[in-house]
Amino acid sequence: MPKSIEQIKKENPYYANVPDLKLADAIYDKYYKDKVSEEDYYLNAFPNLADEIVENQDLISPEININPNDFI
Repeated sequence: MPKSIEQIKKENPYYANVPDLKLADAIYDKYYKDKVSEEDYYLNAFPNLADEIVENQDLISPEININPNDFI
């Protein structure tokens, strides 16, 4: 499972001045894009925000109620 951005920065101090999201995006694209869903990756990359992300999921991607019979 991917490490958190905080862990990566502790282990690699030369990333200290790289913005968290920019570093997370670069690592995801290079190492995890074909292995882990983007949602799972970011929940691991930013575990302190995981609860907030889940709570605000409707703001990020609102659930749309679609009746499949409407398309028949």
